[in-house]
Amino acid sequence: MARSEAQKKADKKYHDKTYKTFSVNLRKDEYEAFNQLLANAGQSKSGFIRASVSYAVENEEFCQYLKSLSKDPPVKE
Repeated sequence: MARSEAQKKADKKYHDKTYKTFSVNLRKDEYEAFNQLLANAGQSKSGFIRASVSYAVENEEFCQYLKSLSKDPPVKE
């Protein structure tokens, strides 16, 4: 059964109220390496980001690690 316009509108309203979207700029080689990592892990980009955010939020040790990083960490070449 097709979704009604009212249901589509309600879905959009819920999505806009509930979610935030952001983007990340990666160099092509970083993007390809990231995609390979995800493929090897059988993970989606969204799933990886959500899992990473949950891990970071729940682990103070990881937060301390992030604080210790320089603003622009050296790029592995």
